[in-house]
Amino acid sequence: VENRRRTSELALLLRISSLLVSTRDLDHSLSVALDAAIETFNADAGTIHLLDEEPGSLSLRASAGLSDDFVRDFAQIPRDRVIDQDVLRGDVICVPDLALDGSALNLDRITAEGLTGLISVGLLFRKDAFGIMRLYT
Repeated sequence: VENRRRTSELALLLRISSLLVSTRDLDHSLSVALDAAIETFNADAGTIHLLDEEPGSLSLRASAGLSDDFVRDFAQIPRDRVIDQDVLRGDVICVPDLALDGSALNLDRITAEGLTGLISVGLLFRKDAFGIMRLYT
């Protein structure tokens, strides 16, 4: 079981890297990468936020499995929260129960969307962060 999971994860990385090399449409590449991550990790939904050129926030560039209202509410998020700073440095944050954890931004909105758990990972290129991917259950 563990070997199968690792193989799936490695296949995902290969698909994403191949995709990023083969296309110049960033938004399409991000959407395909997000869909592949959701499928591989058996998540229900996900988002990709990229760092803005102006410091201070992250902009939503790809989403899947979420309502239009949720997407609108989280189109811009602050990047100064400790959890996001950790993720942008390369940490992986897993929160199995967002309601118990209490650190989620706009927890009432997340709960209303039916989301209960979260995996958050920084998107890095050569050790430089450029965004955050979040997968939700």
